[in-house]
Amino acid sequence: NIARDLHKEEIDAAEFPSALQDLVDRKIWHTSCRLDLKTEMNIEDDNVASQLYRILREALINANKHARATQIVLEVRRLKNDLIFSVTDNGVGFNTKTKTGHGLGFHIMKYRAESIGARLEFESLKKGGARVACYLPMTMTK
Repeated sequence: NIARDLHKEEIDAAEFPSALQDLVDRKIWHTSCRLDLKTEMNIEDDNVASQLYRILREALINANKHARATQIVLEVRRLKNDLIFSVTDNGVGFNTKTKTGHGLGFHIMKYRAESIGARLEFESLKKGGARVACYLPMTMTK
């Protein structure tokens, strides 16, 4: 069970970057995953680190289970006053005929994001695939 293999009780701020690398390096994934850091992650709050880890873990699990992708990228970048954590795949995308976010996992991810002052977006990409992006204001990293 992928979820059981990925279960990690708590992630603190100090171990957050290495925990993300460990997450994408796991040999349990059906699809190739990689971490693309385009900026420094200066997260000091343990709860923020823990909630972000859980959001990104759920996004990776969902992409592996449902996307039928050949590649998944977890990217961290900065845009103005936000740190953006995104999981993007080149798979089948979300069903745009139905409202995305019906599954319990999506609701939990959104709740976790809101609990740390972040915004979560789900989008089906025109070129194929999907992206889950978590926008964390820089003010929430401390």
